Amino acid sequence: MKKLYILPVLFGMMFCSCEDYLNVGSETELTQEQIYSTDEGFHKTLTSIYVGMSSSSLYGAELTWKGLDILAHHYENISGNDYLYFHTHDYGKPSTKEFINDAWYGLYNLIYRCNDILENLEKKKDEVHPLNYQMVRGEALALRAHLHFDLLRIFGHGNYRNRSAELANKYTIPYVTKTGKEITLQATYAEVFKHLKADLNEAAKLLWGENGENCNITYNNTENASENLEKHFAEAEGETEEFYTYTNYHYKPRINYFAAKAILSRVHMWEGTEEGYDEVLNFVINEWIPAGEDDSYDAWDPTTRLSGTFHNRIFTNENIWQLWVTGLNDVIGNAFQYGNNNLYNSLRLTQTMFQEIFEYNTGSNVGLGDFRANNLYTKGSGTFYQILKLDQYEGTNNFVIPGSYGNRIPLISTAELYYYVAEIYAERGDYVNALTYLNSIRTVRGISANILDPAIFKEELLKEWRKEYIALGHLFFLYKRWGLEDVFGVNMKDAQYVLPFPEEETLTGNREQYITEE
Repeated sequence: MKKLYILPVLFGMMFCSCEDYLNVGSETELTQEQIYSTDEGFHKTLTSIYVGMSSSSLYGAELTWKGLDILAHHYENISGNDYLYFHTHDYGKPSTKEFINDAWYGLYNLIYRCNDILENLEKKKDEVHPLNYQMVRGEALALRAHLHFDLLRIFGHGNYRNRSAELANKYTIPYVTKTGKEITLQATYAEVFKHLKADLNEAAKLLWGENGENCNITYNNTENASENLEKHFAEAEGETEEFYTYTNYHYKPRINYFAAKAILSRVHMWEGTEEGYDEVLNFVINEWIPAGEDDSYDAWDPTTRLSGTFHNRIFTNENIWQLWVTGLNDVIGNAFQYGNNNLYNSLRLTQTMFQEIFEYNTGSNVGLGDFRANNLYTKGSGTFYQILKLDQYEGTNNFVIPGSYGNRIPLISTAELYYYVAEIYAERGDYVNALTYLNSIRTVRGISANILDPAIFKEELLKEWRKEYIALGHLFFLYKRWGLEDVFGVNMKDAQYVLPFPEEETLTGNREQYITEE
């Protein structure tokens, strides 16, 4: 087996983009001992990982609404634009190489930070508050798993459920669990799944706490929840103001128990085992909060928030985990605006694409009542549609939507879990339950016509995924997980789905990537 070299980043450099959180820089670098001398140090270091995730080279753009969605062929391929080689899946060109390098090294850098927290947390276990130990370890483990899983989804093979016999013992990405300069070997697909499930199961246990006392930070459903939570976390705050609060988790959100379980559900769906499917069903049906059972949380975001002065286009109450991106409007720039000066770089839907996805003016016309079609897009002056989902502005007025809805990118939401449940039931031949879950999404999105024919179930499920998740980075992974070979007329196989490891890792790291012959 070939060895994989991942060069660790010097600790003092790792926080260069997070001065506001750690107050370190080229002139005032702090040692590990100083950083982790207080509980607050662990809090701030953990926060730096979320800040790193919001980078435009990662989840602030490329791994959500930009790069990954261009690879999924939703946006119009405008002649002469900067994304030509994304559309053609030519991974040897400078633009796509940059995307590959940023994803690989950016995600592994954040994994290094997770491991640094975990190692120092063990060293300080007797000194930090027990609750801090639980919560920080739980979040760091869940983040480490999430970051590795996205590396697997980008650089590994898809359609794993149907190819596990072929792939299980093939080497893929490394699963890095410690810092230092020691060489990290590539892991097999089976080993990666084992690591992912171990990290996420432990994280969920820690974030749940005794009798669930740690899990209700975001989703409290008891009469005295706020008072009880304040009392529960007051001792562990240290010098950090409001680290364990509803606001910190909901508006500048971090992983909690439900997010860890939702990430685990994603892993189970990718692996595709019957045991994993059972766990997904149990979580969604028995643990996730149903509609109408909680006074402080709506399972489905009220459609009234799509009207009025401020539009809640990201359905905040449905988001299980969302990323806070400071100045998101500046990050997006004019990418989604049809009136910008660089129109050839617009990310927009053609009229044909829009009508196909939303079944608009195509026989059934189910899209005519779809809240998403009517509120998350606007018709341009030509034959294309502008996407408003992440738009920070209201119409053409130059004022920013308040923090309630702005500066956030949803990472996992309720609809995704319902689609998983529907898919599992359909694969098991239970189309009654499959259609119930699929139609429930259609109903809350304003579609009155239910799907009744099991024969077209998967085709209809694909339509609903597309309606819900364009501009959020989910669909490239869906197509890859399913092994979908025809994506809007583009032939998609391993050559398109499996992004190559960075050249530097191959040439100097002595690493090999499993490539299938086609």
